[in-house]
Amino acid sequence: MFDYVGVKGNIVNASKLKTILKKYAEGKASPVERFIVDNWYHSFQHDHTTIENIDGGEKEEALRLRMLGRVMPINKVVRWYQRPIWQLAACLLLISGLALSLYLNTSLNNEGNATEQIVEANVISTGVRQLKKIQLSDSSIVWMHAESELEVLPDYGKGTRLVKLKGEAFFEIKKNPDQPFIVAVDDLQVSVLGTSFNIQAYPDLQNLSVSVQSGKVQVNAGYGTLGLLQANQEMRYTKSSGTVQVLPFKRPRDSWREGKIYLDRADFSELSRAIKNVYGVNIRSESKAVSAFRYNLVIRSDQNLDSVMQVISSILNKRYKKEGNHVDII
Repeated sequence: MFDYVGVKGNIVNASKLKTILKKYAEGKASPVERFIVDNWYHSFQHDHTTIENIDGGEKEEALRLRMLGRVMPINKVVRWYQRPIWQLAACLLLISGLALSLYLNTSLNNEGNATEQIVEANVISTGVRQLKKIQLSDSSIVWMHAESELEVLPDYGKGTRLVKLKGEAFFEIKKNPDQPFIVAVDDLQVSVLGTSFNIQAYPDLQNLSVSVQSGKVQVNAGYGTLGLLQANQEMRYTKSSGTVQVLPFKRPRDSWREGKIYLDRADFSELSRAIKNVYGVNIRSESKAVSAFRYNLVIRSDQNLDSVMQVISSILNKRYKKEGNHVDII
């Protein structure tokens, strides 16, 4: 039988999970049980292995689909939209829509996921719950998370490609051995030639993290090199002490681009930042137990705030109260 890690890090065995799944399908699951099912369901996007020996040999993926009622009978009836004439019309409509989309993206400077072409020194920022996709003059791409700021320094691309970052961003850098790409963040410099990586450097967080998705990244401080990171490695730099940890990671650190933030033994400041980025509210607590707790959960934009706060409150055995843009855990 297989086991699943629940919201507190406890093990939920197959029998208990099947019971929760049944309640979920019948609409009788509690907020905590719904959260367990949602996290289990979304884990399949990152772990496509199937495990035997469930319900008499049924595969886990099949069980998930069956229990949630997502397997529909296949009928070979040709529906109206499957007929050739309608498929042709749909293709023409799709082409027209794509053409209009390209026109809007190149003509308008929208917020959200708009692409901006930068040809000179510039400062780009994002607001609460806002993401931006930036295309630099060398065709490198930068995705900016909420409440972040990217400054492109003068003479970008003349010898070096230098930018400054506050907040969080994911970089997809065009390779150019003659022009190193450097991100200045706090007292550190992140240097690459061509790679993809995520930097999280919010002022309100205790740690600064650099996570490499592909290629290699070198992190330097004023006194020397802190480390050379390869794909699937993350450096966590503690601002107050200057200590460095290099760790492997399994979850993509840029999942926030898809509306998901994975917290792995996160402190309260990291939890607060994730909640603010997704929902635009500040969570607070004067409890030392709440501050000392380490949080393992997924914050998703397709969940409402109350669902997430009910789970957090259940984990902590606390209550919460909303007042305007603030949520207090009491």
